[in-house]
Amino acid sequence: MVNRSGRVEYAIIGDAKGLMLPDIKRTRVGEKRFRGLRLVHTHLKGEPLSKEDLTDLALLRLDLVASIDVLQNGLPGSIRCAHLIPRNSNSSAWNFLEPAHPSKLDIN
Repeated sequence: MVNRSGRVEYAIIGDAKGLMLPDIKRTRVGEKRFRGLRLVHTHLKGEPLSKEDLTDLALLRLDLVASIDVLQNGLPGSIRCAHLIPRNSNSSAWNFLEPAHPSKLDIN
């Protein structure tokens, strides 16, 4: 988990089935406030963001959730990102960004 300044706040090791997020600080949490953290993790099979990823995004009030594909040669592939948005007419709670190579990613 990376904060808004780009500093790593938590390093979490999971397995091919998933990861267990720690109990993160309760600071900055409110119904309308984000936590100031971005969850960046790997996906080993090139799959899109999962329901678990989106649930963590919403319930933990994260700024962003991102998954980086790991290619067969160990290099990074595409990165997929989503962030929360206000409820809208189609009842979506999040917005998906276009997949990109991590070197081409430009997110404020």
